[in-house]
Amino acid sequence: MIRTENTMYTVTTAAPQDPVDRVTPRLLIGPGDEGCKHLAAVRIDVPAGGRMGGHAHGDSETLLTLLSGQVVVRSGEQTGELSPGGIAHVAVGEKVEVENPGSEPAALLAVFSPPDFAARIPRWTPAP
Repeated sequence: MIRTENTMYTVTTAAPQDPVDRVTPRLLIGPGDEGCKHLAAVRIDVPAGGRMGGHAHGDSETLLTLLSGQVVVRSGEQTGELSPGGIAHVAVGEKVEVENPGSEPAALLAVFSPPDFAARIPRWTPAP
């Protein structure tokens, strides 16, 4: 489900399988961090023109929140645009495709529960 301002869209994705293109996901918090057991949070940076091709998140349910920029979330023939503050819910087993067609970078916060899918994402480390 995608929410832009006060409008909700249901998203059932069926995008073609293709690899992540110039998208940088980084694990912010997950199991093993103090007090965190049942979810993981990942920042996903999508450069201008970048895209994350169709993929599913295994047994994890996902909530995407756009932090900055604009992205398009695709599901078969359905398309929803997210602006900052917009959210998209990806149910277990659904595929999702995200693209930044704009000229500015975009940043998403993805929350996974259970956190299993996010366990393989590299952990964010601050620059020295």
